[in-house]
Amino acid sequence: MAAVTLTPAQPFASLATRGRNFLSRFAARQESRARYYAVLNDLRRLNDRELDDMGISRGDFDAIASGRFTR
Repeated sequence: MAAVTLTPAQPFASLATRGRNFLSRFAARQESRARYYAVLNDLRRLNDRELDDMGISRGDFDAIASGRFTR
């Protein structure tokens, strides 16, 4: 097995990579959250008759917005 020697820049490169990964996951979560609330707000604007026509109720909103809704 070959020995691995670290140069002084390598630990910081790892830290930078972890930082980029964290920021990328954070941005993805924020985007997902924004989509969730956009769908939720759209659903809240519908009246009871429109919801009945689509076969959903206000209790289904969370499942629909999070993508877990099944019939």
